[in-house]
Amino acid sequence: MEEGLKKQVAVFRYSVIHDLVGAIRLQPGDQERLIREKCARKWQIPFSTRTRLSRTITRRWVKRYRNACGPPPGNLSDYFRRVAKRKVAKDRTISLNGKLFEAPVPLKGKPAKVYLCRLLGSVF
Repeated sequence: MEEGLKKQVAVFRYSVIHDLVGAIRLQPGDQERLIREKCARKWQIPFSTRTRLSRTITRRWVKRYRNACGPPPGNLSDYFRRVAKRKVAKDRTISLNGKLFEAPVPLKGKPAKVYLCRLLGSVF
């Protein structure tokens, strides 16, 4: 299957399971209820004449997504961060990307972690 078609199928599958694999972990009863609701509705499935999804296929897509992506992080914003380790100078500053940042007094002379947004390159 060519890349454009694969992407359409992937986008469709994710649109079905996104609320089952998001950052909020559902209780088993809630997840099963949501799967039943999804199976009860009609879908416009790409490259198929079918309009319904089975519970088995929906669960399989969820399982494959979780196996490929791992569990969602507890704090989703942490997923988009990277950590830079720096030693806090005697004047309570940390140098990062040519900029100085002030650190709390208790960290003076100690190692510290600075969290950077991966997408924007900004400091948190």
